[in-house]
Formats: sequence, C-alpha cells, structure tokens
Amino acid sequence: MNNFYKQLLQIILGTILILGSQLTIAQTPKIQGQKAHMAQIQVAQPGRNQMQTQHAPLQMQTAQIGAKDVRPGKILIKMKAGSSFTTIQRRLPMLSANSRTETFQTGIAHLDAVAREFKAIKMTRVFPSAGRMEAKQQRYGLDRWYSIQVDNATEISSAVNAFRSVSEIETAQPAYIIKAIQSPIIKITGSPKSKPLDASTYVSPVNDPYYYLQWNYHNTGQEGGYTGADVDLEAAWKINAGTPNVIVDVVDEGVDYKHEDLAANMWVNTAELNGLPGVDDDGNGYVDDIHGYNFGDNSSTISPGDHGSHTSGTIAAVNNNGVGVCGIAGGSGNGDGVRIMSSEIFGTNGADGAGTAAAIVYGANNGAVISQNSWGYTVAGVYDQAVLDAIDYFTKEAGRDVNGNQTGPMNGGVVIFAAGNDNQNDLFYPGYYPSCISVGATSVFDNKSSFSN
Repeated sequence: MNNFYKQLLQIILGTILILGSQLTIAQTPKIQGQKAHMAQIQVAQPGRNQMQTQHAPLQMQTAQIGAKDVRPGKILIKMKAGSSFTTIQRRLPMLSANSRTETFQTGIAHLDAVAREFKAIKMTRVFPSAGRMEAKQQRYGLDRWYSIQVDNATEISSAVNAFRSVSEIETAQPAYIIKAIQSPIIKITGSPKSKPLDASTYVSPVNDPYYYLQWNYHNTGQEGGYTGADVDLEAAWKINAGTPNVIVDVVDEGVDYKHEDLAANMWVNTAELNGLPGVDDDGNGYVDDIHGYNFGDNSSTISPGDHGSHTSGTIAAVNNNGVGVCGIAGGSGNGDGVRIMSSEIFGTNGADGAGTAAAIVYGANNGAVISQNSWGYTVAGVYDQAVLDAIDYFTKEAGRDVNGNQTGPMNGGVVIFAAGNDNQNDLFYPGYYPSCISVGATSVFDNKSSFSN
C-alpha cells in the first residue's frame, strides 16, 4: 500500500465510528465523539488446498446462550471437502427448492437420518454462488457452508450436536441472533444556529451548516469539552479528503441512498443500473443490486434506516455542498468523496450470522476495501465461524480479482467492528477477533465514554 492510501486509510479509520454519546442529524446523519482503538490485523495465509488464517485459540463461552440468542428453525453446517460434498452440490437445486421433510434427500445416509429427525425441509448456501468470483470463494471453502431449515420447535442445541456427529460435516452451529449497536439519535429541525468554533478569526474549511456540532472533528470546547479532544480532521483534510475509488461497505441497517447529503457519494453498480430489471447483469450472483443488497430479506430493495444512514454520513456525507454535516472522507465538494455500499442485514425478522457473513463477502467481491460493522451478538463470548471465515476472506481478498491480482486501491481489506455500548470488559465478538479493528467511544473530555466497552 503506498503512502497516499495509507494516509487516506488513517483518515477514514480515525472516525468511522458508530458509538456516539449523542448523535445529531440535520437533514444528514452524523456522529460525534469517536476514536479508534486498533487491534492487530492478521491476514489469511495459504494452506495446501484451502486458504486459512492462523490465530490463537478463540474463547467460546456458551453457558449463557439461550433460545432467545439463536434463530429458531435454522442450523448452519460446513461440509468437509470430498465426494460427499460433491454429492451435495449436485442435489442443491432440489434441496434449496424443497418444502417437505419426506423429500429432503442429500444422498448422505447419516446426514439424511439426522435431517429427518429434526424435520429438515430446505438446504441453501450461506455464501451464494458469486459468478466471476466463485472460484475464489471455493478456495476459501465458503461454498461448503450451508443453512438448513428445520422445524421451528426444534431444540437448537440438540440439533447442532446431532449434525456435528455426521462424519461428513466439518462443523455445525446455531444461527446466532445479531443485535445492532446503536446510540440515541436526536434529529435537528429548523435552521442551524450561528455558533463559531473558535475565535472570530477562525475560517471554516467547509460550508456545511452543522459542521460546528461535529466536535469530534475539530474540538474547541464548543460542546463543553476539552480543546483538541478530536481526531485532528482539518489537518488530515489538507492531506486528503477522500477518493472515489475507495469503497466502504456499510454492513448495518440500509443506507438512505437518495439522501441529499449521501446520494453523490453512493456506490453505483452501473451494470445493474443500466441493465434489465430482474436480471443479474454483472454476473455477481445478485439481481438488481444497484447500491448494495438487502441480506436481511434477500432482496435488492434497500430499506433506509437511521443508524445505517448516519454511520454512512460520518464516513462520507458530501462536504462543501452547503447541506447538513461533513463526512470524514466526504471529499472536497468536487465529487471526490469515498463511495458507500449498503449491505443491509437487519430485515423484517432481524438478523443472524448467515446473512451477515454473506454481506461481508459481498463487499469484498464487489470492490469494497473497508467493511464497517455496527453490530454484535446478544451474549459475550459467542462467535460465529461463518462470520469469522467471511472476515478472513475480506481482509485477504478485498481489492483483488479472482486470480489474486490487485485491482483496487488496497491489496486486501480492513474490517471494522463496534466494541459495544454496554460498559463491559468482556469477549465481545466479532470485535474481539484479531483480524478486526475494534472501535470504542471517547467523550468531549478525551476519555472513554461511560457506555463504551
């Protein structure tokens, strides 16, 4: 990575932060008061046949996991490579369309027996076929992850143990419930008040009317805190204020892609925009994904949410457009901000690890080099292996083509997670995972915010 992109990455990471002590929105989403606390990043290393990442043993705490923490009627499995997996692949079109226990047949005797015990009716890939990137997914074993729909009354722990006993299965796990990590949002209405940041001699570098509220960018005590308790953003802007070939995948609620302070900095899949409705025009495995995809509802329709939108505003609200607030890498007002991709994970029925894992991989396969995640699990110490596999894939393969050649601004990607808002010191995954950067919150006084993990 050359110095230009290192500097840009430092700018973006400094405040792609989603845990503000008080969030203000003025026609535009924004966030206040965050600084990044970085963990060491480790990237995937090639094994003999599969790409793998070497980490110290993870610590799974399962004693407190209850029915409320897992998705009912859903089991995730990863098949072992070999002839049995090939059998599954041949039968997958039938299994993914199946609707009755009596006709659920994988061709693997022990697996079928367990499936009948728990009234399985359907089996689908966790990571859908990725078209031009499918060969790369296969090298990481992502094509061997499956979601099995079982009876909703099933005791999930019993089903997981039974599927684990099948010799052809490498691992089995629940679909853990995902929760959003949010802070209260206060929307501003009416005209902005005139409130200078500094003495009368101060000249703002931008004309966005609510910039003065963004003390985490440039703090002169305007919100009652300490001067300099900020990320020195104005100095960073003199180096670089954004570049449109850097794509940030916001794995969160949907982004308001029509918002007046976001629209110009949204990622656009031009093949889908100019293609035929209902057709996968770019061959990436997703239909009509113009600004991203709704993984929560398996739909191309993005449903804008406050949190996904204000996080995106912190990253790339358009600067110098006379509207709302500023983005960390929102550009200079000349169309040069970073681009936001929307990977919506909170659907009608919430979110779990299957759709979320697929969302992270989608970003890597479609040009994103930064993955921004504002979510975690309902219980400390829980992790989802499918999600960890997705994170490892992103850190190694973002910005690269199917053959491993660098095509983006970075050779490999960065995955950012919220540390959490529970004021706890515990093993909160995925932010605790060594391949991630975990982000906590600081206050106007430059100390840890009271709520931040």
